[in-house]
Amino acid sequence: MNTYATLTSQMAQTTQGTQERATEHPHVVQMPGMRGGRPHVRGTGLTIALIARFHRMGVSPDELLTTYPQISPAGLYDALSYYHDHRDEFDQQIDGDGGLEQLQKRLGFSLGEKGRVIFSTPHAR
Repeated sequence: MNTYATLTSQMAQTTQGTQERATEHPHVVQMPGMRGGRPHVRGTGLTIALIARFHRMGVSPDELLTTYPQISPAGLYDALSYYHDHRDEFDQQIDGDGGLEQLQKRLGFSLGEKGRVIFSTPHAR
């Protein structure tokens, strides 16, 4: 087993006992029960779809790193790489959501200063 596989295996078991599913990208994982099982950046809860949305809107990586300090530069660029590797799937999902306004209404959130997502009502993860 190579070093990455060993590290991934060691990190796969979370404190809650939920199994992370590793992806071909070291910072991107999927976990049943977290973010609806959608791919997200490990340790942040930021979904790849959210990062892709901002990327498509022209938000720069530096702006995202300032807005979401919990994500490392390596995690952000790995998320963008994952998005580009699966671009058709994510673009279809994003386009099918009906735009930011409909998504805000459906999920009950607003965008705060610097684009930070603020949930006003409980939502499904």
